Amino acid sequence: MTADLRTLVGVVPAVLDERDHELDQLARKWNVEGWRDVLLGIPPDSGTFTAQLELPWDRVITALTGWRARLADRERGELGSLNGFAGLLLLTLLALRHSERQRSPWADEGPDHDCTLLCERLVKDPDVQDALRELYAPAEPNAEWDAIKVRSLTFHRHGTTSFLLRGMPTERRAGELKPLALKCIVYPFLRIPTIARATKGYATTYELPLDVEADHLVGVWASSDSWLLMDFIDGQTLAELLAAQANGPANVGKARLDLARLRTIGDELFSALADLEACELEHGDLSPSNILVVEVEGTRRLRLVDLGVNFLYLHNLPGRDGADAAYVAPEIRALSRQVDPGAAVEERSRTHGKPSGDLYSLGQLLILLGCGRLSSDGTVPDVFYAEAPLLARFIEDLIDRDPARRLLIFRPSDSTYESLRQDFLEELDAVAAAKSEGANPHGVSWWRGMADLFTPLSGALGRQLRLWRKRRSQGLWRDPTRSFGVRRLLVWSTLATLTWGLCSVLVLMWTYRSAGLSWDNLIVVALQRLSGAAPDVFPIIDQLRAPGYAIPEGIAPVALGILALSMTLVGVKYYQSLFASVTPWPLRWGSSALSWYGMVAEVAMRVPAFALSLLTLAGLLVQPRLWLLLTAIGMTVVTAINWLTSSFALTVLAKARADGLSTVPAQVPGLALFASWIPGNLLYAVILWAVGILLYLGVLRDAMFYVVVITFLNVVQLYLVKCGRQGPPIRAGLARASVTAERLRLVRSALPS
Repeated sequence: MTADLRTLVGVVPAVLDERDHELDQLARKWNVEGWRDVLLGIPPDSGTFTAQLELPWDRVITALTGWRARLADRERGELGSLNGFAGLLLLTLLALRHSERQRSPWADEGPDHDCTLLCERLVKDPDVQDALRELYAPAEPNAEWDAIKVRSLTFHRHGTTSFLLRGMPTERRAGELKPLALKCIVYPFLRIPTIARATKGYATTYELPLDVEADHLVGVWASSDSWLLMDFIDGQTLAELLAAQANGPANVGKARLDLARLRTIGDELFSALADLEACELEHGDLSPSNILVVEVEGTRRLRLVDLGVNFLYLHNLPGRDGADAAYVAPEIRALSRQVDPGAAVEERSRTHGKPSGDLYSLGQLLILLGCGRLSSDGTVPDVFYAEAPLLARFIEDLIDRDPARRLLIFRPSDSTYESLRQDFLEELDAVAAAKSEGANPHGVSWWRGMADLFTPLSGALGRQLRLWRKRRSQGLWRDPTRSFGVRRLLVWSTLATLTWGLCSVLVLMWTYRSAGLSWDNLIVVALQRLSGAAPDVFPIIDQLRAPGYAIPEGIAPVALGILALSMTLVGVKYYQSLFASVTPWPLRWGSSALSWYGMVAEVAMRVPAFALSLLTLAGLLVQPRLWLLLTAIGMTVVTAINWLTSSFALTVLAKARADGLSTVPAQVPGLALFASWIPGNLLYAVILWAVGILLYLGVLRDAMFYVVVITFLNVVQLYLVKCGRQGPPIRAGLARASVTAERLRLVRSALPS
């Protein structure tokens, strides 16, 4: 009797009614070739299965599961081989269902099966082991296949197109009896020539050279058109490890970079890719599911598995690309079924003459290690730019969708991944050295905002100092590509801090003096004696007073002093929170409009380092009546700075998108927030000018109320909310724009003139 799947499915209703003899009588007439035809004829997706056979495969799975369970109560005898073939059919259907869940968005109805209950028991069954040995036997004699202890086989895990078994060989390899992994292609997929051909040639294509120590790769023993035989690696996938960590109590509510994980696993990832490069191989499907994490002497090590382009990306399988597709380079995902995968990757995925598909995957994996998830558009998430802009810059240089636009900034030596590993560790060390606190790109909590009241420098000076020291120890502080202006930014941050400190001391002394309290100190007394000034005179400073120096009528000196202190706090917070660690300097001034725009933005970013402090001192030491106008002048300066810097950032991003830089997201929340400040800043400046002029001319007289309101707005609205709470995401947006400007310059400079 001819074996075919339709005939078998026809008796499923009877088996569901426990009329098992109908399947017994039918299937015992089939030989090995008949069962092979049945397995090959299974449609690989549930929709086609139901349409062709008029029965969902879940019903077939239920029927076969029940038939095998009841078989234990009967005499196996001549039904032993039938039990084995039916068990392998059941394992194949379970593998197909798992595969479809990975490939297809519509295949998520109902619970998945329990592998412990079904798959593990199936593979341990001697009848199923014998059926597997017969159905997967290679067409030609193969010593490695013959050396498998079939009774040692156990189920390990499912793959997209395969299932993996663990077993033992009968002979030692290199003097050692090591466990083996048998990767069996799910039978219906063997009808696809590309899959069968790639599987058969796997051992030859990915054979490891004997003269290369590649500890991060898995040795392949042999391959046939339906299976691969290789070293068994006992470990969990990187996807499983990260999923377990994400659900752990230590990560509840966590929204910051995991620098420790980036260092340990990231370092291993570079070493693994260096091994791959040393073997003159490229992975082509580098994703968390194809990276095993193993414990070696208490240290986590990585092993790369399943080398070669996933058949989903070659459109040989129905369904979507799957969850891991986001890690695979776009040029690989775009491959058509008409091209040979190896040749296509070699031809279409090259950067500076070298294969670069794995570079893209590397960048996405580093993002995953850092924050536990990828962004929906494949760009670097904001949290990297808020907490570690140096790392963000490094990763962004790996993940452009265009292979020609990868490694624009970081140019590795002959050994690509060893060189990049060194660069990565140096950037990571610099970030770790500079990092004293996190900065949530989505804003800090209100409680953190209140605590921020006592940190006007926002930790910026300390970060810049530690970063400069680290860069100096690395020998990179003068490197125009790697320093990122660290010395210059440190100088400006120090200048802003010293200006604020001096201004604050002078304001406090002025306030004490105006209130009739003791205001002098040893330094002032020494200056008085050196200059011969009277005890009530502040040497040099009092000489700055303009004729008619007087505090405006109706304003208490202490209130004016508090207003001045609030101005100094806002000034230093504004600079240190938004601009202290950001520079468009990498544009390297030239004749282009973008370079001139960057120079203007650079000047605008440095003006707040001293401008508001100088305006504050002018209002106290030169002419207090000027306070009525200086507040409006200060707000006008701030509005101009905000407009110039936000316009520069938005213009750079727009030009980069227009030039096709895929590393630029459609929206940058921090810059959108910054741009939204401008209308409010402008309105506030107009109000200050109107009220200030009227008070200055004496038309309005309630100057004290004006001072109180401005002080309140300075502390609450400008200091706490805008510079404190909203500062980190804006700084992240400006940092992203600066890196984009650098990459845009390099892209344009590479174009023929």
